[in-house]
Amino acid sequence: MTTKSSPSKFQFISNPFTSSFEGMSKLFKHNQTPALVILVLSFFGAIFNLFSSLPFPSDSSTTNGTVENEVAAPIVAFAVTAGIILMIISIVVGVLYAGVVNYVTWKTSRGESADLGEALRETMKRFWRILAIQIIVGLKVFIGIIFFIVPGIRAALRYQMVLIAMFDEDLGIQQSMDRVKKLTHQNLMEVFGIMTVSQLLFPVAILIQMGGESVLYPQLKQLKDNNLPKPETHWLNYLGFIIFAGFFFLFAMTMLLVLAAVN
Repeated sequence: MTTKSSPSKFQFISNPFTSSFEGMSKLFKHNQTPALVILVLSFFGAIFNLFSSLPFPSDSSTTNGTVENEVAAPIVAFAVTAGIILMIISIVVGVLYAGVVNYVTWKTSRGESADLGEALRETMKRFWRILAIQIIVGLKVFIGIIFFIVPGIRAALRYQMVLIAMFDEDLGIQQSMDRVKKLTHQNLMEVFGIMTVSQLLFPVAILIQMGGESVLYPQLKQLKDNNLPKPETHWLNYLGFIIFAGFFFLFAMTMLLVLAAVN
């Protein structure tokens, strides 16, 4: 006798706002402290990225208008060394942050609690695996966007939850990517919908994303592992396209009015 879930009993939440807010409520119920710490870290990370992208004036003037080679060489060496060290630190922090976020999201999807120490330990056990996945996915997204744009966007959505799949089934690099590719097949719009909602509510974007994925991921597992028919996609998952089209229309109308006024 089969144990597969009946389609009539399976309630797939396609509305990204519903899944995101239900998931965020679940996140605060089971993992409130890690969620708040992650929110603070994401805030400081955004501030750091903002300041690091700002141009800073430099005083290149010297007494003779040039820099002596014996002075410049140690400065250049120090700058290169410091740059390499900062890059390594940035990579390590990025891997740890991604691991902790996805581990807490996975535990939330199971209705379980996880402290930050546990999340860090489990992330460190899989450090090189996470780093390799990030590099491969990053290359897929980069190449897709550079040459075709749309495939790059699809790759970003397809592998958005790859680390959740890795933690969930303790999979290897390729197995994790294959698994999440199967789960998100024909359901990329639900992933896009959650990402749209998180960006619209950017002050708490990371919590919205974690909450939405903690609801979507187990739904996709139940849907695909039981070969259930694809549920209807809620129209709010297309909200990002609608907003983009609205801004494009307003921009086009503004340009037309400006051209009409000039002529």
